[in-house]
Amino acid sequence: MSAGAIATEAEAASAFGGTTYTRTGTFTRPTAGTARYHGGYAGIIDNNLATGIDRGLRTSGDAFIRVNFNEGVEGHLEGWVENRQIIDTGALLDRIELKDTALTNGEFFGDVIIGTTDVGDYGGVLGGAGATEIASVLVFNPFGTDAITEYGVFILPECSTANASPNCP
Repeated sequence: MSAGAIATEAEAASAFGGTTYTRTGTFTRPTAGTARYHGGYAGIIDNNLATGIDRGLRTSGDAFIRVNFNEGVEGHLEGWVENRQIIDTGALLDRIELKDTALTNGEFFGDVIIGTTDVGDYGGVLGGAGATEIASVLVFNPFGTDAITEYGVFILPECSTANASPNCP
């Protein structure tokens, strides 16, 4: 699995960013049951405003994902990222929700929500035999303005695997 996010610092209120993810190796979907994934989230905030929030602010947080393979045709995924903060300043950021979405061939696309507001999108893939890992990217507006975008990423092991986070639920 691989996933990445990048953002540039540009001049004259023009900055750019993007994300990528890919599945490497095999993937087999469980035929039933649920899976939980937990681990670190990393992001970068890109600002197209001439003034205001610094460009290139690094963010971190804790990602939690639940997949229900019994729901729908191939399963459904939902999750959240909490404890988000700006790494350089320690400023706390809002919790983000990953709205429930369907799986198709182990891939997913959905909406990022802050409070009750749709602020962007997320997408990604499950990987491994029995969906033992997940890679995802997020692109959203963390402060309610289109001029500021956060590009986020996580790659997480399933909580029942040997390399699972010690903080798995």
